[in-house]
Amino acid sequence: MQILKTHDLEEAAKFADRCLTDGHEGLDLLLNLSSFIQTGELAMYDNKAVEDANIAVIWKAKHLGGTIVSFAGDFNLCLITWGDRYPTFGIDCINIVAEMLSDRGVTTELDNNDLIANGKKVASWAKATLISGYVQTVAHFSINVDVDLVKQICVKPMLKVPGSLGIYGIDAEMICEKVLDLLKVEERN
Repeated sequence: MQILKTHDLEEAAKFADRCLTDGHEGLDLLLNLSSFIQTGELAMYDNKAVEDANIAVIWKAKHLGGTIVSFAGDFNLCLITWGDRYPTFGIDCINIVAEMLSDRGVTTELDNNDLIANGKKVASWAKATLISGYVQTVAHFSINVDVDLVKQICVKPMLKVPGSLGIYGIDAEMICEKVLDLLKVEERN
């Protein structure tokens, strides 16, 4: 499996596309230096708000349903495998962060595919099996958040208030290290 750890949005998007088009497995780890949105092809968001905020739209994926607003400092990952070789990878990554929060005395709960810390959504994951047979698992970890900007961009009513892992002393690099450790353990099993 190829692993890319990068701060470059374009490089991360190209790597994921190459994995799918060239037929190889990969783990794409993006430690954001700037804000962007990734969205499903049918998702609705306010184009003008995105333009006014000068935020890049990096991916319109056919299989993603919603819109994720990522800010500088956030952490995103995308695991692409042939078949479902790592069936619990997404939730395992979320659980890593839940444990980090618990160690800091923060109350957490899982709400479907979202991690809630002290009543605010700080992480989420999703998985899709593509027609080609590849499985794509994605996760987003909010380190920084601008709730007002999220409200401007996302036109659907906000069901969960976004929160920040940064206020608990958790950063993208810390999560990335633990995700890489998790993958090493799963590769051995």
